[in-house]
Amino acid sequence: MKQRMPVHRFLLAWVLLLSLIITPSFSPSAYAAVPSGWNSQDIGSVGLAGSTSYSGGVFTLAGSGTDIVGSSDQFHFAYYALTGDGSITARIVSQQNTHAWAKAGVMMRDSLTPNSAFIAQLATPTHGVRSAYRTTAYGGVSDSSASATATVPVWLKITRSGNTFTTYLSADGVNWGSATATQTIAMATTIYVGLAVTSHNNSATGEATFSNVSNPSGGGGDPGPGPGPGPGEGSGLPKTFLNRSMGINLDNPRDSSNLKLFANAFKTIRFGSPSNPTDNTNIFDSNGDPNQDFSILLWDGNGYMSDTEGSYAIQFNGQATVSITIGNASLSAISYNASTNTSTGVLTVHVNSTVALRFLNTKRTSSSSTNTGITNVKIMRPISKGSTTSYPTSAVFTNPIVSLIANNFDAIRYMDFTATNGKTSEAQWSDRVRPALIQTLKGTTGTGWQGRGGSWEYAVMLSNATNTDMWINVPVAADDDYLTKLAQLIKYGSDGVNPYTSVQSNPIYPPLNSSLNVYVEYANELWNYASAFSHSNWNMNAAVAEVSAGGSNLNYDGMTSTYQLGWRRQARRTVEISNAFRSVFGDSAMMSRVRPVLEWKQANNQDTAGVMLNFLDNWYNNADGNHVANPRAVNDYIWGGSGSAYYNPDNSSDTLTLSNIWTSKSFNPATWINGQTIDASYAAAFGLHRTAYEGGPSMDYSGHSEAVKEQAWNHSGMKTNIVDHQNTWENAGGELLMYFNLTGSSYTRYYEWEFVKNMLDPINTSPKMQGIQQLIAAAKQPVTIGASMPGSINGNNWSAINRSWGTPGSGSLNLNGNDLRWAAYNFKGSGNRAAKVDYSSGGAATARVYVDGNLAGTITTSGGAGSFTATSQLFNDGLHSVRVVVTSGSLSIVNVSMN
Repeated sequence: MKQRMPVHRFLLAWVLLLSLIITPSFSPSAYAAVPSGWNSQDIGSVGLAGSTSYSGGVFTLAGSGTDIVGSSDQFHFAYYALTGDGSITARIVSQQNTHAWAKAGVMMRDSLTPNSAFIAQLATPTHGVRSAYRTTAYGGVSDSSASATATVPVWLKITRSGNTFTTYLSADGVNWGSATATQTIAMATTIYVGLAVTSHNNSATGEATFSNVSNPSGGGGDPGPGPGPGPGEGSGLPKTFLNRSMGINLDNPRDSSNLKLFANAFKTIRFGSPSNPTDNTNIFDSNGDPNQDFSILLWDGNGYMSDTEGSYAIQFNGQATVSITIGNASLSAISYNASTNTSTGVLTVHVNSTVALRFLNTKRTSSSSTNTGITNVKIMRPISKGSTTSYPTSAVFTNPIVSLIANNFDAIRYMDFTATNGKTSEAQWSDRVRPALIQTLKGTTGTGWQGRGGSWEYAVMLSNATNTDMWINVPVAADDDYLTKLAQLIKYGSDGVNPYTSVQSNPIYPPLNSSLNVYVEYANELWNYASAFSHSNWNMNAAVAEVSAGGSNLNYDGMTSTYQLGWRRQARRTVEISNAFRSVFGDSAMMSRVRPVLEWKQANNQDTAGVMLNFLDNWYNNADGNHVANPRAVNDYIWGGSGSAYYNPDNSSDTLTLSNIWTSKSFNPATWINGQTIDASYAAAFGLHRTAYEGGPSMDYSGHSEAVKEQAWNHSGMKTNIVDHQNTWENAGGELLMYFNLTGSSYTRYYEWEFVKNMLDPINTSPKMQGIQQLIAAAKQPVTIGASMPGSINGNNWSAINRSWGTPGSGSLNLNGNDLRWAAYNFKGSGNRAAKVDYSSGGAATARVYVDGNLAGTITTSGGAGSFTATSQLFNDGLHSVRVVVTSGSLSIVNVSMN
């Protein structure tokens, strides 16, 4: 994580409702490969056969037909069956202009006959977007303008609730505005939902491409604007519409975060005594309910929070006299229902400002004494800026952030959400923040500036709601019992205190959806000893204390560097975390659904990758001796690893301009790829998937060229910058890149790392997000580093070696078995290939040969020249590595090939 001042920012979200997938009872002909659960066919009497193809998250439909109009339709339809309520969302990326009234869009249809009842939201080349519907079979089609000016690319959506169908459109997939049409149409319980294309020219086919389809595996959808369903609900489907692996880091849950994650604003308050809402007086009982009179600061409106205007529904059990102590707001009378012991009222914020409330004369029941507190406090946010409608009390998250993440990212990293940095006091399971508590609790000794952070249950629920993989950061001091319970919570859910230990039919807090993966990282940047990273010192000190006590494997070879002992402990603890998750999830889930990751400094700075990977290989794989009874390769414990993927201009320069900033330092992709290739080579050598825990543009505040940096953030060049570096990341064998950071505010210095500064219009106001959307719709880039297969590499032209110094060259490489023990060689491509190593030796020697981290065989020689050929195997297209490890004697590597 980049070191930052304690600027309070945060995330906001809502829960997506997706419906049950069923298989249609008929067997229509499919014209091309479509995702599981989908079919495609022509509807009506078309002049030319249509087609559907699906690749990399993009649907391409070609269809002829006269129109979708009158009493009978002619078009091509790609669809799935939907039972009950649900929706479909899609972004039309391109549309061929075969006629001014050619149409492409989303549709819900009662049957597959040409005269079926339907509703559709359809884009045209020159007439904008049209809302069309036939309310009864064989009836006529009504057609109205949803937007006369909207042009492709455009986002379209239809929702179904009972027999009420509603259409929407959006420029960015986040802000949907008002419904463009709402119709009551009697349709069957199971209908056909999908993508429609007609050329309006029966002698030609017209083509349209669709990305960001909400349900590429069939079924369900985003429920659209307004209050959402209950906690933890999500699609349960793999997010296959993204053909790039891109994730996002989220901010800590603070009152000053403009992401407004929780629908209940009480979850992110500051609190205190009645006279001071920020004095941190402990007002809560063990259940998270106030047990005395108190005051709260709802949010900090001074430069951080914005767009807070609207009506907030207040509800709690018990009685209290509530008043506003700070803020441009008003409060309705608080009504008390004695039969339910419930008080209700409405807070109306008129102008964005800091808002504080005081609760006096509190009574938990009508018979309680005063100053005894209240329970189940909810202050439900308005569903949009200025709205008089609040989220229902059952809602957990808010809509905009969930839609933003669900439509743009594969994974969420919860490092800041759970306040990883500086937190050393969370050692036992009972130390964690439970979901019943507010999520902004301050810590004392052993917590960083972000406090105690949010609960694991809410992290799971947010990943479920956004249908994104979960990247967790295990607290640095967590004991072994904590590790097991954390794994159980993710697999089985929890009762709010302890995890379940088996599958539950109705868990109080749900497990992570079975289709989603979990990335598991030990703490964060344990090689970073800046002031905000006191947890790194804790780890290093723990390593030193262990070695001093004797009997540690961290210094089995006499290592004395305190830094390297700390890095070795990071690597070892990652293995122990991997084993803990294996004990809960089982072998079959490891390195597939459960993905332990080991992260180091970018470009193997300070040899952090080398120190950790060599220690794991040497100790756990017996690479330099017999240390363990059952040796296992590094990639049996670790799924992925890398340094960060940040890139920056010369942040200390006073001469940056909007012209030269894009080629300054690693803002130039041609410069940046060098360090990325180093990290890729180390990961590939051990068979690890290359995954960056953080990355993206880094315009660190330094007091130099700050105005230019801010201008660059807002410039169209930043979109190109994002696209070019993501492409370069993939050229260098990169897979998942977790961008940093999402806070949603235009606070001072937002331009350092922020991806969104305006949550009301997150795409159009952010060139970074525009770059993400361009990447989503485009093909992943091929690997360009390494020798092409079939091909060969001279022994001295290595990609990575076990020591931190050396320069590749030509000729052979002597692995002397001492300071130079292994070398790895990069290849790119695919196909059935066999690794071959040509070598020579002046005496007896043994070596192991690894291909993509897996043992391919052993070299044993008494001297002279020889060669080793591995068994041929099928390689997927990408980056591959052959690593030769000398275990005794010395060996000269003459040539390495993949043929």
